[in-house]
Formats: sequence, C-alpha cells, structure tokens
Amino acid sequence: MTISSANPAPSILSDADRRRLSLQTRTYALASFELLRAAAGHLDNGDLRQASETGWGAAAQIVKAVGENWNAQHRSHQSLLELVDYLGRSGAPSSLRDGFDAAQNLHYNFYENKASEFLVTLAVERMSHFVNEMLLWLRRQRPR
Repeated sequence: MTISSANPAPSILSDADRRRLSLQTRTYALASFELLRAAAGHLDNGDLRQASETGWGAAAQIVKAVGENWNAQHRSHQSLLELVDYLGRSGAPSSLRDGFDAAQNLHYNFYENKASEFLVTLAVERMSHFVNEMLLWLRRQRPR
C-alpha cells in the first residue's frame, strides 16, 4: 500500500502567512511539507524506516513552527509534546493529540522497524492531516 508522491498536504503558506510569520517559523512550516513529500517517496520505495522518520519529522517541524511563532519552547521532544497538550487544553480537537501520538509511533518505529507497511502508510497519511490541523493553529494567536 502506498500513497501518492505528490504533496499529501495540499495546503501551502499564503502571501499573508509569508508577511506575518518570521523566517524561522516559515522555514519550520515549509520543512514539514517537504518531509511529508519525502515520507511518501520512502513509502513508494518500500523504505518503512525512513518513511517513519520523515513522517515524524513532518509533525515535529509543524509543531516547532507553532512554537516559534508563539515564542513557546520547542527544542525537545518533551517541549513538542507539552505544546500539543497545551493546545488540547485550549480547545483543540482530540484529533490533534491523536495525530501527535501517531507521529510519536512513527518515531518509535524508526528505531524498532517493526510496524507493517499498512500501519506506517496509515500513520504517514495521518501526518498529512496533522500538519494541516497544526497549520490552522499557526495562523492563530496563542490561546490564553
């Protein structure tokens, strides 16, 4: 089972995003889309380990973009988890937390390489949705 090598997350940064967001924030956000494309390519080539790591990377980069934009900690796995948990407590749908859990499972699979092609493919596809969900938070002010 494979997904298309085309960017699985069709959203891109708008002109308004480019004007409003810092260069570092934009760099993190754009990296998430590049990593999604790379993950799809790794799936097409049957490299589940690299698909897992680049899928995780896509999620991590978009969370880092939100963290950078909001001046929140985003330099460790723990700080990324805390930021997603903060969003959950601030009204984000549970699908956001579920998406980050899938990302962490992909990261784990990079080291263990035990997940099936089916599960890795589902998780990489889930990363596309997660990145798009986080993009909405990138465009918002930090909740209080």
